[in-house]
Amino acid sequence: MRKAYLIYISLLLFGLYACKKNDFIPPGMFQKIKCDYSQAYAPGLIPETTGPIYLFTKTYDANNRLSEISFRLRNVAYFPVDLYRYTVSYPQGHMVFTGMKGETVYDFAFNKQGQLDHVNGNDIRFIYTGNKLSEIVKGIESEPFIQMSYDKTNKNISKLKFFHSGAYDTIQYVYDYSRKIKEQVYPDDMIGDAFTFYFFLKYLNILPDLQPENMLTSSTYGSTVFYPYPSFYDRVYSNHIIDKEGKLLSYTQTSHRSYDLTMVENWTIDWKCFK
Repeated sequence: MRKAYLIYISLLLFGLYACKKNDFIPPGMFQKIKCDYSQAYAPGLIPETTGPIYLFTKTYDANNRLSEISFRLRNVAYFPVDLYRYTVSYPQGHMVFTGMKGETVYDFAFNKQGQLDHVNGNDIRFIYTGNKLSEIVKGIESEPFIQMSYDKTNKNISKLKFFHSGAYDTIQYVYDYSRKIKEQVYPDDMIGDAFTFYFFLKYLNILPDLQPENMLTSSTYGSTVFYPYPSFYDRVYSNHIIDKEGKLLSYTQTSHRSYDLTMVENWTIDWKCFK
């Protein structure tokens, strides 16, 4: 009896120590091979520059949690200009992002299943169907902000719908189903200023459903608005370089816009892997 009691106390103390050491790890941060994409960059994103422009850069604390993120939010009609920097703290069940002036920018709350549940009270809510993220809702209204559709495998987002003022925009994705990539991200997918928050979520890597399982080959932007902002475009993703662990290291993104502008960008993804 005494032996069993001592074992119980030992297990309890071990559990308390583990919680104290790292009481909250955001889901999605360490998926599959326990790595996170730490930065993404491409040369020439800002006119008259030749060096790499970083879309985001992350640093981590001693417990391998995100501690700071510096990032730009790009509008496809223009180049990325503004630079943001947030530090991150972890009250129980939360991720809190603090701006450069000490202001709280975002308070992310997670449910008991470890899924992102809401941001800044009920300003933004996350709806799950069959354990998959299906909708992001803004405010107390039931009107959707962003809706996700998945392909037949239920592993890749096939369409995003972005709602605004009674209309909506879409991005549709096409994949190579003969190629699987364990860890990948295509962060530069901006469609307009109203939806930059979605792409900030993509930078963070806390929503696993946003990252596909198969190799992305193309995407198409459309809208119910006759003259949308930004314009209609098609994108082709090529020259994927994947390391032996299955991480996407680089790719080429070619964008064709409706007004005959073609942009070719060579993206590099750096990774941080944790022991």
